[in-house]
Amino acid sequence: MKMPRLQAFLLIGGLVLVGIVSCEGEGPAEKAGKETEQAVEQAGEAILKGKEETGRVTEALTEPATTTLDQASKVEETLGEAAEKTAEIVKEASP
Repeated sequence: MKMPRLQAFLLIGGLVLVGIVSCEGEGPAEKAGKETEQAVEQAGEAILKGKEETGRVTEALTEPATTTLDQASKVEETLGEAAEKTAEIVKEASP
């Protein structure tokens, strides 16, 4: 059975039209893809925030220790100088 040209043309045109219309709408895969992309972006931002916060906390925790070590080093230096002076005084006082 042969189809007249007009019917074939209308059938092909209808199929093309249906294809174009169906491609315009956002399907479930596109919606899921967008939601996944947003979730990944939010997770990345949260990771960066956490990294920055970790850096601040680490700095806040190590700063007092560094200051204490610097102070201890100065005390050690002062005690060493005092010990040298004491040794000199004892040496001079000895007969």
